[in-house]
Amino acid sequence: MIQRRTSKDAQLGVISEWELARYLIDAKRCIDSLMYIDANRLHLRFLNLHGLVRTLEGSLYLNSVYVLDHLKKAAPEEYGYLRDNDRIIKRIFIERNKNVGHKNYEYEDRNPKYLGDRIQVLKERLVHVREICRGILPPNVTLDYVPHDPVLYRVANGITAEVEEGLGNKGMLIGSHGIQTGGNLDAYIFQDTEQYKTIKRDRLDKEKAVIPKADGLNYYESLQNFQDSLIKVNVLTGGSVWMGLDAQKAEIIEESLRVGKITTLMWAKLNVTDAEIVDAFQNVFKEVV
Repeated sequence: MIQRRTSKDAQLGVISEWELARYLIDAKRCIDSLMYIDANRLHLRFLNLHGLVRTLEGSLYLNSVYVLDHLKKAAPEEYGYLRDNDRIIKRIFIERNKNVGHKNYEYEDRNPKYLGDRIQVLKERLVHVREICRGILPPNVTLDYVPHDPVLYRVANGITAEVEEGLGNKGMLIGSHGIQTGGNLDAYIFQDTEQYKTIKRDRLDKEKAVIPKADGLNYYESLQNFQDSLIKVNVLTGGSVWMGLDAQKAEIIEESLRVGKITTLMWAKLNVTDAEIVDAFQNVFKEVV
C-alpha cells in the first residue's frame, strides 16, 4: 500500500503532490483535445489530424509515466511489480518506451482503430494511473473531461487575437493577496510549476510571484484555465484548493445546447434567460475537498 507523503518527504526533495498533479492534468488535457478533434473533424479537415492525434497520445503517455515514475521513491517494490504485471500500466510503458520515447521496429499498435474508441481506452488508462498513484497525488484532484482544445477551437472558429479582444476574454494576474491590478515591479510571473525548482534554488520570495489566468472563451476553457491556476497556487502556497465540474449542471448546459435552447457555449455570445440554464452556468464549477 502506497503511503501518503509527509512534510519530511518535501524536505528530502521529493516532488510535491500538486507539482505531480500538474502532469496528471496535462495528460487529461490531451484527452480533452482528442475529444475536440473527434467532434469537429469537419471544421479541422485541412489540418494533419493524424499527426495531431499521434502527438497528443504521445504526450499523454509521457505525462502518465512522469506520474508513475514517482512511485519509485514511494513504493519501489510495488512500482516494479506494476510495470511487469499490471496489464494497463505495462501497456502505458510499452507505448512510452517503444512508440513515443523510442521507435521500436517490433512495436504493434494494439489500440482501437477509431478515435472515439481510442479516447475511451485512454480515459480508462488515465483513471487507472490516478487510482494507482492516489498516495502521491492530491486526494481531491479530479479528471473532468471536456471536449476542448484552446488552439484548435480558435482555428475552427476563426478567432484571431483582435477578434478575441472584442469577445472580452480578459486576463488577470493572481498574487498572494488576490488579483493584482497595479504594476508591481518586484513581481515575477509564475508561468509553469517547473519554475518552482528555480524558486526554491534561488530562494525567491514566493510572496512576489503572480500567476496569469484568463477567463476563457467558454466554460470548458474556463475550467481548464481555472484548474491550471489552482495547481500553481497550491504549489506556491502549500494549499489544496480544487474546483471540479458539477456533472448535473454541465448536463443541463449540454442538453440545452442539444435541443436548441442555447446555440453557443461562447460566453460573449450567450443570451440566456431561462433560470435553470442561468443557474447551471453560474454553478457549473464546484469545490472538491
